[in-house]
Amino acid sequence: MKTRILALSLLVFSVAGVRAQSMDILGFYGDWQGADCTVLDQTPGLIVVYVFHQTSGATSVLFNATPPACWTAILVGVVPVGDCGSRCSVPDALELLYGECLSGTVHVADLNFFGLGTTGPCCAYLPLPAAEVPSGRIEVVDCDGNIRYAIASPAIANPDASCPCEPTIPVEETTWGRVKALYSQAE
Repeated sequence: MKTRILALSLLVFSVAGVRAQSMDILGFYGDWQGADCTVLDQTPGLIVVYVFHQTSGATSVLFNATPPACWTAILVGVVPVGDCGSRCSVPDALELLYGECLSGTVHVADLNFFGLGTTGPCCAYLPLPAAEVPSGRIEVVDCDGNIRYAIASPAIANPDASCPCEPTIPVEETTWGRVKALYSQAE
């Protein structure tokens, strides 16, 4: 019984810590719905990488979209869903402004590439911190004007069995009542 109480206490403190920090995820996807992180570069042609921000409330995000060395497709343009002013042409510091407080899964931009069909298997392409950011993290401005940070979720170019495409799944916020209900159901 003491073990159960200790385990429940640890779970509560863990959940409380998650709840205190809102979790933002900035991800690259191969589909316009933000569900599939698979990107294929197997024949020459247009490749669109869709950028989605999962947030509890934000007005902007600042990140680096420079592809890794394994990515052989050529960036030909950034198409923001909102506004980014003069920062759309520089992939190492993209600042996307939403124009209002948005929450949920927000489609923020499309990164258009000309694929050469030469990217090797398992090339992970993920959002990075903008070069100019002292924190070294992907910055988000919340609805109250505070800066917080996002976790990066990569797209995988040409995934295979050794590198399945598994997007980051956010932790769901909960309450003490929901935790107690889970515990009472386990007995």
